[in-house]
Amino acid sequence: MDFPGIGFQGHFNSQGEYLADHLTDRAVDFIKENNPKKTGSPFFLYLSHYAVHTPIEAKEILIANYEKKQGVGCHNDPTYAAMIESVDQSVAKVNRILEELGLSENTLVIFFFR
Repeated sequence: MDFPGIGFQGHFNSQGEYLADHLTDRAVDFIKENNPKKTGSPFFLYLSHYAVHTPIEAKEILIANYEKKQGVGCHNDPTYAAMIESVDQSVAKVNRILEELGLSENTLVIFFFR
């Protein structure tokens, strides 16, 4: 997986930035810039994360949290779990900015995980 336009190869760029964090930050910037309370127009944002697709790569600090935990059944990959947590953090950050800007009551968020 290579994203040359934004400088990522895999889930990290050369500065160590995680792709899910980068995409989330761009989404938050988009929401702020296109706030209907400022622009007078609605917006559409489609945020599609590449986590949890291969390569299985995650932030070390999150991996360390899951290495300490006992797996359940076939769910015992700390890196995979850390990738899922990164997506969870992303969704929370997007929801938080919608609430901060007073947009959460009039915004439809569809979360689809396949």
